[in-house]
Amino acid sequence: MTYRVRWQLVGRSGQPLDSGCVGEGFCAYGDAVAAVVEFLQPYPAVRRCPAESYWLARRSHEADLAVWIWIERLEIETAAPAVCENDPRCIVA
Repeated sequence: MTYRVRWQLVGRSGQPLDSGCVGEGFCAYGDAVAAVVEFLQPYPAVRRCPAESYWLARRSHEADLAVWIWIERLEIETAAPAVCENDPRCIVA
């Protein structure tokens, strides 16, 4: 099983503005969590929503833009050879 870390930039109203992936895919859940932690380092205002399994990050509590980031579990046949290889929105970390 592999994991994909996805992000989505949203406006204050929750309207999606941009989205993509962090890395190409992670074989272990711990590696995906480490990628999330690294991605969130520049954001001083971070909170976790455990009920919906995502993180919400802002540059400040007053910021108009926010980033949602979450980890998706993928089946092996879906993830081969690389999760984001053909997705132009993905950012390879």
